[in-house]
Amino acid sequence: HTRAIMTRRSSNVRTQRSMRSPAMTTACVALVIATLASCAPELAHGADAIKLKNLRDDFTTSAVNRCEACVAITHAEMMHIEHVKSTRLVVAGTKTVESGDIQVSELCSSAFGGHRKYGFRMVNDVKRLVGPGLNMFDFVEGAVSDRLSVERQLKTRCDALMYTLDDFDVVETRNEAYEEAVKNSTDDATEAQKLSAMFMKLIKKNCVEHTNECESVDSFISSVQDDVNKLHETVEDAKRELVDKTADDDDKRVNVTIAKAMCNEHTLSDVACSFLSSELLSAGKAQIQRWHNYTGEAHKYSVRVAAAYDTAPDENDVDFDGDKEELLVEAMLNITSLRANYSMLSAELNFETTLAIKPGYHVAVHNLAYAYKDGEKFTEARDTLEPALDESKAEGLDTVTLAESWKLMCEIEHKLDNTESAIEACKKAIALDNRNFDALRLLAQLHMVNFFTELHDIRSMDNTTHGIADRQRDLTIPLAQAKTLFTSALTLDPVKNEIAQLGMVLYFEQAAEEAALQLFTREQIGALMKARHTCANTDLGVDGVCSDMLELAANHLLKMGLIAIGSDALQMSLVLDGSRVHVWRNLGFSYMHNGNFKAAEVAFDNAKKLDKTFKIDESIQALFKRGLEFEKKIETDQVTTKWSEPRRPNKSERDELQSQLLAQLSTLSRSHAPHDEL
Repeated sequence: HTRAIMTRRSSNVRTQRSMRSPAMTTACVALVIATLASCAPELAHGADAIKLKNLRDDFTTSAVNRCEACVAITHAEMMHIEHVKSTRLVVAGTKTVESGDIQVSELCSSAFGGHRKYGFRMVNDVKRLVGPGLNMFDFVEGAVSDRLSVERQLKTRCDALMYTLDDFDVVETRNEAYEEAVKNSTDDATEAQKLSAMFMKLIKKNCVEHTNECESVDSFISSVQDDVNKLHETVEDAKRELVDKTADDDDKRVNVTIAKAMCNEHTLSDVACSFLSSELLSAGKAQIQRWHNYTGEAHKYSVRVAAAYDTAPDENDVDFDGDKEELLVEAMLNITSLRANYSMLSAELNFETTLAIKPGYHVAVHNLAYAYKDGEKFTEARDTLEPALDESKAEGLDTVTLAESWKLMCEIEHKLDNTESAIEACKKAIALDNRNFDALRLLAQLHMVNFFTELHDIRSMDNTTHGIADRQRDLTIPLAQAKTLFTSALTLDPVKNEIAQLGMVLYFEQAAEEAALQLFTREQIGALMKARHTCANTDLGVDGVCSDMLELAANHLLKMGLIAIGSDALQMSLVLDGSRVHVWRNLGFSYMHNGNFKAAEVAFDNAKKLDKTFKIDESIQALFKRGLEFEKKIETDQVTTKWSEPRRPNKSERDELQSQLLAQLSTLSRSHAPHDEL
């Protein structure tokens, strides 16, 4: 399952996160990082257990639908394991997952817990199950029905299937399937291709060999391929109809204006009109991409004009100021700006035309609002999107899609300076999809907007003003909300910039708890606000404030059990200020916590270089030495026996060492820097 959203992870990382393809999803496997969650109790056994053979639901009477249900559950199983692996990476710095890390009841609840991702769609006059893992018919027009009832039935069927598979280790089954997929893959196969091959192997094991829910994997693929081939024939007929009825005789290009009118007059088939809508949406999305590219180029030229050329151009270049180059740069700035504007207008026209053909089509509404937002037409963006979020119209959408639209509304309201409305929109997005990174991050930033507004009011007051201390302490509320949200976002995507922003929140939280916010000068507040954008890479040169912020973030993350991210924050702090002995000590303990003793040794050695009297606590020295010897031993074993993750040897010895180590580390206090400036 993946959302077909264009994503770039550079400086303009998330400019495209809201854009959706006509089909909403694509038929490939994508990994989504899960938030940390408590494990639900295991499934009941014996008389209370649900058995597959006793089920009487919408899947029972159709062999195809029954197989599709098993495929959907298998996909959910695979995704749940990947979620746990991603969480393990955040906590322990490793993706190794063992049997005890997987709770199958949590698997079924998280996959089929009211997200409305699955439903039935008529394909070639046959009812087919569609949703994550079953994306083959996403391009088929027509409503997806029975989302709520289908998901409830899949939850029950998932519980029953997991009970049936209880004799089989789900993690071991997944590892075997992955190893088979890798073994049979070509050398140039991508990880996505390997995961897709693993998915097929898992279907065979779960749905054919272990339960007989599918006749065979080949028969399932064959039935899908037959329907896809029929649909492709239908699409080709639609293309020919569009050309025959609307194209000019000379170039055979579809006349969109004529086609739109014919769709409205119902003189073109529904299939032809739907195909035209999909093509217009794809063209609009491509134009938005071009707009971003041209806007980026224009910005580079504008910087060059502003920074390098500070005199007016003269025709003969008598002052030798490089006028020819200056004129060229200004010309390129104008050209790229015009191209950007043309691309945006073309995108808007394509989305508007789609809506003229298919009024109320949510994908087109969302994309048009997105285009308006990027084009800084914020009022038009809100007016376009708002009706589509009405409960009666949004009822048939899956929750992930709806959450993305609420997140877009949050961005729009923020641009309109409607902070409270933006907060409510982001809250709705998170309530629908608590794994929406952008909504979590944006909501945290909005709470900080409210914090800074109130902070400026407090600073304008006299120290003797009645209730000023209480108002300062009340500011811990938005800070606590921002802290929780940034932490949740980091478990999904440990971005350096968000670690720095979390540190800024914690920095102000300490001051608020001490009722010391009024002591900050305007310049200090400005520096701290700037720090949230810059501390991820450079220091401000203001009393080591960036190192302080990153250290605060690290201590908070380590306390929350997010050891790997906490270690990253400590390293970021040390990059800016490597003279802090206590930070090297804490980093060494963090590495030990995750079993990385050689890295811990490097951290402790760096601490000793700074302070000749430094030594690790006596209670931990013996375990540290034992850990180094153990790590060296397993490295030797890896060479001689050629083991690989997750089939790592010495499990019992490793578990015993880790248990003793964690018990000792929990008794040690982490060192903290004195933040006297607060």
